[in-house]
Amino acid sequence: MFVVDNRQPIDDIELPENLEPIRLLGHGSMASVFLARDRVLKRLVAIKLLRPELCDIDKSRKRFIREGQAAARLSHDAVTTVYSVGGIDKARPYIEMEYIDGPNLEELLQSRGPFEVSEACSLLAQVASALVAAHEQNIVHRDVKPANILVENATGDATLTDFVVAAI
Repeated sequence: MFVVDNRQPIDDIELPENLEPIRLLGHGSMASVFLARDRVLKRLVAIKLLRPELCDIDKSRKRFIREGQAAARLSHDAVTTVYSVGGIDKARPYIEMEYIDGPNLEELLQSRGPFEVSEACSLLAQVASALVAAHEQNIVHRDVKPANILVENATGDATLTDFVVAAI
């Protein structure tokens, strides 16, 4: 489960110098996602940080880094673009990726209810296209669910995210 909190500010999160933390976007079982400003690229980005209690678990660190590498191999409009994968003091890995301004599909369904058939078909077609692109790179997402599909406020476009349990 992924919990979203658009109000919580960041107190003492440590990020590379080029990234200015703005606020917590949400957190799941393996990671927290923050909104940040990339001072060099001059744009908003999402920073996914492995939860501190998992940083000492080698399997968790490798799985997290593999997610970033898998997603970075994909270039598709309906897949979150990964800009970089790194580590803070070589202890806490992070993934810098495209910021999608909008809720995930689970939240959207809860707040507004069912979609019209044409809207649902459009979203599903976009996600299916993202999955085809992933499969062409020998990547199987393995966790497709409404919470892992972001819907952009401005366009209504769907973006598949969270490749943490992907099989490569």
